[in-house]
Amino acid sequence: MTALLPLLMAWGVTIPPAVAATDPRTAASSTGATTPTTTTVPPTSTTTVPPTTTTAPQGHEAQPADGGRTRRAVTPRMPSDSELAALADLAAIRLELIGLEAEIARLEALRAADRATLRRLRSERAATLRRRASRAVAAYRAQSTGWRVQGRIPESLDRARAILLLERTDTVERRRLRSLDERIERLRTRLAAQVRLRDGSLAHREALRAREQALVAKLASAGGGLQLVAPGGPVTPGPDRVAQEAAAALAMLVRADRDRPPSEPAWSEALRRLADAVVASPRVPARTPPGPLADAVRAAPLPVQRVVLFALSQVGKPYVYATAGPETYDCSGLTKRAWQEAGLGLPHFSGAQLRLGVAIRPEELRPGDLLAYGPDGSEHVTLAIGAGLVVEGRGRAAGVIVAPARTDPSRDGFAGAVRLLP
Repeated sequence: MTALLPLLMAWGVTIPPAVAATDPRTAASSTGATTPTTTTVPPTSTTTVPPTTTTAPQGHEAQPADGGRTRRAVTPRMPSDSELAALADLAAIRLELIGLEAEIARLEALRAADRATLRRLRSERAATLRRRASRAVAAYRAQSTGWRVQGRIPESLDRARAILLLERTDTVERRRLRSLDERIERLRTRLAAQVRLRDGSLAHREALRAREQALVAKLASAGGGLQLVAPGGPVTPGPDRVAQEAAAALAMLVRADRDRPPSEPAWSEALRRLADAVVASPRVPARTPPGPLADAVRAAPLPVQRVVLFALSQVGKPYVYATAGPETYDCSGLTKRAWQEAGLGLPHFSGAQLRLGVAIRPEELRPGDLLAYGPDGSEHVTLAIGAGLVVEGRGRAAGVIVAPARTDPSRDGFAGAVRLLP
C-alpha cells in the first residue's frame, strides 16, 4: 500500500479514510503510541464546468445561475394589439363591473342601515337631554318649596336623601349620554368611510365604463378599411422637448398655404430644431446626425408632414390601451389619430392597419409608413419619421417615444411595412 501512494498521488486520486496512509514520523504521541493520520490528496487536474443559464420569459433578460452582480436593463414587454386581446380585456372589464355594482349596492345598504341607527341614537340622546333639563327645572323649583320635587319625591325624604337621589339619577343619565356620544361618533366615522369607499367605487365604475366604451369602439373598427375623415382639431402637445418643437413646426405648417410649405428660412430652422431634439432623445442612438431626419421630413408630401409632426407632438404622453387621444394613446391609436391629420381614417388595430396601403421593404421606408409586429402585425405598430427612426406608443412603462426602427423578423417580430400615400 505504501508503495502505491506516490503513483496514486500522481494520478490525482483522493484517498478514502479506509485506505488512508499512516505516517509514523508525525503520529507519535507522548506515551509512545502511534495515532494514524488521514491524508486527503487533492486532485492535480481540474474540470471546467460551463456556466448554467436560465431561460427567462419573453421581455426579460436571463440572469446567470451564480447570482452575479452584473445586471442588464429589463425591457418591458409591450401589450398585444390583437382583437383577441381586446376581447379578453373587454370580458375582464365587464366581469369587474358586475362585481363593482354588487359592492356599490352593498355599501349603499350598509350606509342606509347605519344612517337609520344614527337617527335613532340622536333621537334617544335628545330625549335624554330633555329629561335632564326637566329634572333640573323640577329640582330648582323644589328648593323654593321645601325640597318637594312637584310631588315626585315623598315628603318623608329629608333634604340630603333628595339630593342624593337626584345625583344618582343624573349620574346614570350622564353615563348614558357618554355612551350615546361614543356610539354616534363611531357611526359618523364609519359613515364617512363608507362615503369615501362608495365615491371611489363610483369613480372606478365610470373609468371602467369609459374603458369599456373605448374597447367597443376599437373592436367596431376591426374590419374597416381606409375612410375619408375630417382632420382633427388642435391637441395639446406632450411634455417632451420633441413634442414642443414638433407642435411649433406643425402650427407653422397649418398656417401656411395648403399646397405650399411655410416660408424659408423659418421652416428650415423649425425642422432643424425638431431634428436636434429628436436625436437628443434617450432611445435614439448616440451621434445620430440630425440632418438626414430634417431632409426626410422636408421631402415628404405635405399631408404626410402633418402626420409625422402631429405624432411627434404627442411624445411624452402616457400609454393607455384602446385610446386614441387626446391625452393618452395605444400604439394603433397614435397612428390612427396621426393619419387623421391627413384626412384618412384607419381602423384601431395594428393588424388591420397592416392590411392597408402598399407593402414596402424595410430599406424603402419613408416618413409616414407603418411598421407592424407580431403574427400578421397583431401585436404592435409604429410610424416611420425618417432617418431610420419611428414614433410609437411603446407601452405603459414608456408611453409615446421616439426609437430606432426595428425590422428584424427573427429578433423583433417584424411583420411588414405599408405605405398609405404614394
